[in-house]
Amino acid sequence: NTKKDSTEEAEQIGKDIAKEITAFYQQFVEQEYQRKSYLELQFEKTYVKFLLPRVRGSEKGAKKRYAGILMKEGKEALNFVGLEVVRRDWTALAKKFQTELIERVFHEKDVTGYVRDFIKEIKKGTYDDLLVYRKSLRKGVADYTKTTPPHVKAARKLEKIDGDIIEYYITTEGPEPVQKRRNPIDYQHYIDKQVKPLADSILGFYGSSFDDLVRGDNQKSLFSY
Repeated sequence: NTKKDSTEEAEQIGKDIAKEITAFYQQFVEQEYQRKSYLELQFEKTYVKFLLPRVRGSEKGAKKRYAGILMKEGKEALNFVGLEVVRRDWTALAKKFQTELIERVFHEKDVTGYVRDFIKEIKKGTYDDLLVYRKSLRKGVADYTKTTPPHVKAARKLEKIDGDIIEYYITTEGPEPVQKRRNPIDYQHYIDKQVKPLADSILGFYGSSFDDLVRGDNQKSLFSY
């Protein structure tokens, strides 16, 4: 935290630090190894606010998993690195939930109420179009013999497979392809696997958890600590 009043001042500090570190290593390499150093540390960006969501089962965050607010042309822009919102193996539901959840954290809006309402909307079927998993086949479905991943189980229920990407839901009877879903969607699966882990990575900062939230514990403010 630079404790500066403007983004411009903070950025200048970052650039100055980059220059000092670059100069230090140039001198160090020359003195120790009699070689010219081509290492140059470059300043990249300044976050107005920054958050390291906790790793599941830990009190700590991960270095390459974070979110922050950047200022671009006078407007806020959310930036995500390594989080589920930018990963292909999570559903659109998880990405929507995580994006809105972190936006609420940064702007100090109600978090627990949002999570509760989101769960209600899932159960009502509001987000059914966001529950589709998309996974590619790396070989023919008949070649999966040792293990049978969910997308392969779904693919085997298709009469014809067009392309390598299998789109499927998790239903009360297991994985089913979007084109041939016969059973109700298993909403509890999505709550447990796509919402709860993301909620817990944030709620820990408030001295709470997903299970606590269901019991109705009070919410604290992250930025009041």
